[in-house]
Amino acid sequence: MNDQFESSHETLETPDFGETSRKPAMPAKKTIGGVVFVRDRFGGYIPESYLKPRGKVRTPKDALPALASIRLSPQEIVVVLDLDGNNQIMEMREITRGLANQSQIHPREVYRGAIQNNAVSILVAHNHPSGNLEPSEADLIATRRLVEVSKTIGIPVLDHLIVTTDGFLSIREMYPAYFG
Repeated sequence: MNDQFESSHETLETPDFGETSRKPAMPAKKTIGGVVFVRDRFGGYIPESYLKPRGKVRTPKDALPALASIRLSPQEIVVVLDLDGNNQIMEMREITRGLANQSQIHPREVYRGAIQNNAVSILVAHNHPSGNLEPSEADLIATRRLVEVSKTIGIPVLDHLIVTTDGFLSIREMYPAYFG
């Protein structure tokens, strides 16, 4: 039986299709509309700014520059800032994009990336396109739920911010008891 395999084994030559068979090399960086994009490990492009720490978060106001992109959105967008041991922003991740006035926040989606990034803590934020900074009952329920899950996972929620074009609200400052 071993003889059969040896006798049928041949060396195949790779056909030469010339230069036309080669794909042009994908550039490591490209600029679109003034935004620099870089290749990620999956072959796609992401904004270069996503790879750079966006500062240290000592107060809720320190997170605002990183949240500028969601403040003007006509849809509610929930993001999580993954923070390292020095409260430096490691990554900002979009968790969900909702309707004009609501969006779901699920702990599984919030913590998946934080665990993968080895985050020490997180800051959750979302926008209110209406401009109303008052947290909804759903916002408060989601905050309490995330804080409860954080106790099990060991990655604390530092705050949950609501941002609008005109300002921001810290749920931690408004409802400190939620953060135990």
